[in-house]
Amino acid sequence: MPDIDAEDWARIEAWRELPARDRRVFSVLGPAQSGKTQYLRAVRERWPSATLIDCRGMSADTVATGMREACRAAPAGRPCVLLL
Repeated sequence: MPDIDAEDWARIEAWRELPARDRRVFSVLGPAQSGKTQYLRAVRERWPSATLIDCRGMSADTVATGMREACRAAPAGRPCVLLL
């Protein structure tokens, strides 16, 4: 699991607490094999209500379908957080 320091968690939590209409995409960027997927898995472990969709090898339609299904399954009154 990658190291996610307190400053990173604070930035992620601040983003999560924004009203959905104000929340923009929170991007995790880096070259191949740099630990992006591990990072998202660490976030997923901390937020059990979040959905991680590993998009490798998927078409845009398949990803969109997975996103739609995940949002339908999100608990009522809680934001749908998708980790792609």
